Amino acid sequence: MTDLPVGRASFDPPPDAAERLWQRVADIFRTEREQIAGRPVSGPVDLDGLQSALGSYDFARPADPEDVIDEVAALLRDNTVHTTHPRYFGLFNPSPTLMSVIGEALAAGFNPQLAAWSHAPAAAEIEAHLLRFLGRRLGYPPETVAGSFASGGAEANLTAVLLALTKTWPEYGAAGVRALAGRPVLYASAESHLAWLKIAHATGIGREAVRLVPTGPDLRGWRPRWRPTAPPATGRSW
Repeated sequence: MTDLPVGRASFDPPPDAAERLWQRVADIFRTEREQIAGRPVSGPVDLDGLQSALGSYDFARPADPEDVIDEVAALLRDNTVHTTHPRYFGLFNPSPTLMSVIGEALAAGFNPQLAAWSHAPAAAEIEAHLLRFLGRRLGYPPETVAGSFASGGAEANLTAVLLALTKTWPEYGAAGVRALAGRPVLYASAESHLAWLKIAHATGIGREAVRLVPTGPDLRGWRPRWRPTAPPATGRSW
């Protein structure tokens, strides 16, 4: 039992209580690293058991933080595709490294507000510096590189489509697709991240605007011998 205060006092606990919680988390991570290879990458989910465990948290009274940490760790251990497993071959999620976990802890602890540069200049400049580095590695002049990190492929591609629409039709930002003279068309590889349909829906150009280009054995685009069933779109594409 950790002598962590409850209520508002828990926002600023005594150092010894806080250190014991951090040690608990560190112990869990060490145990996971040592034992993960002997477990399956993923397994069947007992949904009734999972929901029952969560249902025991009625939020009517405080719970011991060490118990909560242990219980949450157990739920994650038993109901997760383990990206930390040596036999996990990442579909999207890479396996975390020690420094990435520490970086997440620093970001969570300082909680920089990135809505405006003035609120978190250090975090904003760290992001810009890394983007310039990545841009140089891809062959772009550093002064032309700008942007921000996204939570994943769907958000990144949504941002790209919004930028393409606004650059091609500046009036799109104010009046939306109703201001466009033609019908936008979006071409993407059939092997690409298939959030395109949701993106087309969300941006207002419609799912029928998406043209998925099939690929050949080398995964490069090729011209099919069949004609697409959707009618040809008018207007500009990108």
